[in-house]
Amino acid sequence: MAFRLRPQESVAQGLRRLAQKELNAARDELRRTTPPHDKAVHEARKSIKKVRAILEVLEADHGSGTAGSQKRLRLVNRTLSELRDADAMVEILTKLRHKGPHLIGEHTFVRAWRQLSAHKRAAMKTAERGGTWKNVARQLRKVRQGSKRPAAA
Repeated sequence: MAFRLRPQESVAQGLRRLAQKELNAARDELRRTTPPHDKAVHEARKSIKKVRAILEVLEADHGSGTAGSQKRLRLVNRTLSELRDADAMVEILTKLRHKGPHLIGEHTFVRAWRQLSAHKRAAMKTAERGGTWKNVARQLRKVRQGSKRPAAA
């Protein structure tokens, strides 16, 4: 998505609008299924990174309504990164096996794949049991509500 400001809006208003749009995208990705699919977690993390970049710009210009948002987004991203990292390790191992079958023996590959898959399942179970998805949704909602406040004139 290209970030475009509208001619009739101030930079601060435009950045807030874009942040809200990305926060909605992150929320929607995570809500599609419970628990979210690996791709949804990845897409949500990308959206959150974009919002964090927008917040840095707003904070550099002393924007109001952003207090605590960076911290909330950092915590959400940390939570999602554990799940994404577990998935990425399985993906990378599988790609290595396909691109260079001679690099990893079959037995070694299967053992590593099982361990990484078990780690991924455990991370998802922990997230489900710990109320992670509700907490992530709550934190994103708080950031989104804070971004609706008008910037100081």
